[in-house]
Amino acid sequence: MQTAIELNTDKLDGRLEEGLKRLFPHRKICVVAYDLTEASQPDETEYLLSDPERRERILRAVEDVRAGRNLVTPDQSLFT
Repeated sequence: MQTAIELNTDKLDGRLEEGLKRLFPHRKICVVAYDLTEASQPDETEYLLSDPERRERILRAVEDVRAGRNLVTPDQSLFT
């Protein structure tokens, strides 16, 4: 199970810990926190392009789409 919790640190009062204990009883969990202000949100594009192999694959796919190469068109009747 996975859950995301957004909160203001000014309102932390101990309920978060109790809520986590109820959601994940007797479990080992990972809590990750980052600032949700617009300027500091994680950049997914930056992350995706950070791995050299993945970067090359993504950029090659972008080139293919722009050139109309290696495209797969699904059976459109499935979407009507």
